[in-house]
Amino acid sequence: MHRRPILAVFSMQIRLMRWEPTIPRAGPCLAVEQVHPSGCHRAPIVDVELVLSCEHASAAVPEGLEPTIPWDVLQSHRGWDPGAADVALALGAAFGVTPILGRVTRLLVDLNRSADNPRATSSVARTLAAEAREQLHREHHATHWRAVEQAIACRTCVLHVSVHSFTPTLRGKARAMDIGLLYDPRRASELRVACRWQSLLRGEGLHVARNAPYRGVSDGITRGMRRRFGVERYAGLELELNQRLLSQGTFGQPLISAIRRTLSAILESEMHPCGGSQAP
Repeated sequence: MHRRPILAVFSMQIRLMRWEPTIPRAGPCLAVEQVHPSGCHRAPIVDVELVLSCEHASAAVPEGLEPTIPWDVLQSHRGWDPGAADVALALGAAFGVTPILGRVTRLLVDLNRSADNPRATSSVARTLAAEAREQLHREHHATHWRAVEQAIACRTCVLHVSVHSFTPTLRGKARAMDIGLLYDPRRASELRVACRWQSLLRGEGLHVARNAPYRGVSDGITRGMRRRFGVERYAGLELELNQRLLSQGTFGQPLISAIRRTLSAILESEMHPCGGSQAP
């Protein structure tokens, strides 16, 4: 008998009703000071706002497609990112932001792949009729990416944090880090934020790696948004949490509090998440 994991805050539904996202509430508006080359500070010039998303928040299967994937496979890490939605929701509550949550299992549509990436459509989905595949992409992939894009487009300067979790081992190789921060090192703003966040999280006693266990420039939601928005208004990081730290399907409050405190310090500092140069 398979038991469903007990999830705090976020309750997974296997039957998925039609869902239309709304643009999330704005996060904290923080005045950022411009630093002149001379080192002198000028008056605040822009507000920085937080956008939260979680692409693999759910293992839900749209109504009518339930028999296509076994329940135990859906509940595994192959079906979703356990615990990630809880963290996104907790951060959203702390910062006054409505996270944009994926509403379908990645065993059908991977929301952290661009639409033209063949891996966005799973092997299971490829067995479906063309009309069913198009509907999945239209109602889930396109809807999710549009919601994230709209949340960024209506703001002047955005720090986008996409929350994920990863397995402790892959192909027999252990992943020692507690947290991974994925970013594009060619974007000076993302590099600054990643280095600072890593330092703060290490101060909380956590083992933090940058651009591990995956590369921050690989195809995904943040890379897609970088292509839409320039460095002057967008910085995107993926926050990867080791599933080794899960307890009864959720990440503990001490870890969530450490992430909240350190992210708050990033947002409240004079560090400008937007702007900066990009290597050719």
